[in-house]
Amino acid sequence: MGRPVVFVIDMLNDCFGHAELERMRAALCSSINRLTALARAKGFPVVWVRQEFEPDADGFVVSPENAREQLATFIKRAKKSLVIWDPKLADPQMLRLLTQRAKMGVDIRVIGKVAKRAPSTLRAQKSPIRLHVRAAVRDCSEAFVGSQSLRSLELDGRREVGILTKDPKVVKAIADLFEGDWAKTDMGQKELKVIEKELSLAEVC
Repeated sequence: MGRPVVFVIDMLNDCFGHAELERMRAALCSSINRLTALARAKGFPVVWVRQEFEPDADGFVVSPENAREQLATFIKRAKKSLVIWDPKLADPQMLRLLTQRAKMGVDIRVIGKVAKRAPSTLRAQKSPIRLHVRAAVRDCSEAFVGSQSLRSLELDGRREVGILTKDPKVVKAIADLFEGDWAKTDMGQKELKVIEKELSLAEVC
C-alpha cells in the first residue's frame, strides 16, 4: 500500500464571489494552514492542486460562468408563454430579449419587481407574499429554478447556481404554483372577475 497523501484542492476563488472571498479570506487561509500544518506534523506529504471550475453538467446554470448565456437562450426559446418569479428583474439584455419575445406574441407575466425601463407589454405584479424564489417556466415545457435574479450583479458578479429541467411533472408543478400566486395578485383578481362574468353570460345565453 502506498503512503497516504493529503491533497488540498484550491477552488476558493471559484466557489465564492469576490466580495465574499475578501471577507472570508483570512479565516479560510487560517483554517487551511492549520490543516496542512497538522498533516505535515503527522508526517503526511501535502500536495496543493489548483483546479479551475467549469460547469459541465447539462442544465446546470452557474453565475458568472454560463448563467447569462443559458438564461438568454431559455428566454429566446419561448414561443407562446413565459412566466417569471423575480425579486428584481433589471438586466438590460434580459429586458431587451423579453421585449422582443413580447413583440413576437409571447405572453409574459412577472411576479416581482421589474425595472422602470421595462416595456408595458410585460405584465408585472407585486408578489402576494414575500418573494425569495427565482424561477421561470416557458411554454409549459421547461422550467428554471435557481438563486440568480435577472439582474447584472447576479448574472455576472456573484456565485449563483440554478437548474433547467424539462421533467413534465416538475414543470407542471412549478407552472401551477405560479398560476396560484398570479390569481392572488391585483391583475390576477381582475382577470378572474372577467372570466367569471364571461362564464355567467355564457350560461344565460
